[in-house]
Amino acid sequence: MSLNDFKEVVERLTYRSIPPIVMPEVPMGSFNLTTFPMQEVEDSDNPAVHYIDIIKGHPGDIDYAALTAGYKQACAQKDLQLLPQPFCLKTAPPTESTIQIVILKEDDGTVTIFKHLSFPEKMKTCLLKRMVFGKAFKPLFINAVPKVARKILQYCLENLGGRSFRCFELMSQAIRKPAKATAIPFEDKEDDEIDEWFNHIMQNAPRSSSEMAQLKWQTKDLRNKSSPIFGWPVQLVAQALRNLSSNGALARKEYHWPIPLTPTY
Repeated sequence: MSLNDFKEVVERLTYRSIPPIVMPEVPMGSFNLTTFPMQEVEDSDNPAVHYIDIIKGHPGDIDYAALTAGYKQACAQKDLQLLPQPFCLKTAPPTESTIQIVILKEDDGTVTIFKHLSFPEKMKTCLLKRMVFGKAFKPLFINAVPKVARKILQYCLENLGGRSFRCFELMSQAIRKPAKATAIPFEDKEDDEIDEWFNHIMQNAPRSSSEMAQLKWQTKDLRNKSSPIFGWPVQLVAQALRNLSSNGALARKEYHWPIPLTPTY
């Protein structure tokens, strides 16, 4: 996706800090390590606030209960070194630094650890490389359009899939600022309305995420005031689309029988 494509996606989204949350594991999302808008850090790069640390081949036997407790404590006390290795950093970062983590399962039983690091002031690349356990990357567009790039980074992170540990989120502005003063908040909607909206997704959304089909549909429908899902939480729609895609793949797998040859007499 180009910068203009991303701008259209995140234009009506608000980036905000939230209390630390741990999201349950979900299937692979719209982005992966190949399509994520980032590039490897070079020694000649200018200092930056946002970096990405990617660790591949980590054993999959992670104590998620302990990691969850450690993550929430690290965020609350603003001390990333309270996280176990390699989820922390090799050396202590400045106070007020933040971290978001996505853990992606691999076919060989290992996991890939994706860490989004944010520092209170710009960090030199030489110092950053000494801190990370994996390979250091920087998000694209961050120098050209910092505010937009921050939302692009969060949007792609939230759509990686896997199990995520977050302290930021994107929220639709339509939720925070309803068009009408009498608009009913999403959490107060009736069950019948919610069923109708989910039916809309099941009947009209593309089953495949190939060529960003689901991402394009989601982006357009969330902005369409006549759509039943206009103003829905972005992550809820993304989760519904992932489930739709996953269920479709499972059905194809279960019912893809070999066709017997018909004898010819």
